[in-house]
Amino acid sequence: MDSTSATTTGTVVLTEETRSMIRGNLLNSVVHAPKAIESQLGQVLFDVLKVDYPEKWPTLIPDILNQINSQDPQRIRGALFCMRTVTKRFEYAASKLEKREHLYVIVENTFPILLKLFEYLYNQNTMESHEMELLLVKIFWSATQFG
Repeated sequence: MDSTSATTTGTVVLTEETRSMIRGNLLNSVVHAPKAIESQLGQVLFDVLKVDYPEKWPTLIPDILNQINSQDPQRIRGALFCMRTVTKRFEYAASKLEKREHLYVIVENTFPILLKLFEYLYNQNTMESHEMELLLVKIFWSATQFG
């Protein structure tokens, strides 16, 4: 069976099996991506989030937290980039109620861990730690905007 089909408007429709495979590989792809293509993969992640998160991708936040707990600076930074993309998705959500509900869950499950990471990074003095601190500040900001 073909994993895609085209509609009369030229839009490609993916089967749920194909979409699941993409979700399963997207996080690792973004986390391990060179910075040269990170923003493009981040946009793909953002688009998938708009359609599939959280209903069809309930494991995303735990998967991101697993990457953050890896002790590998590249994976941590990539996971923070993904978390920033998640919070940014809800920063611009059309429905304030939708935004609050999802962000409350994200904040409750991630902020204690992210705060500890921020405190650790604060005591480091490397370019890498400063870059991760900036991502953390952006995550905190996006998750707390209710304008």
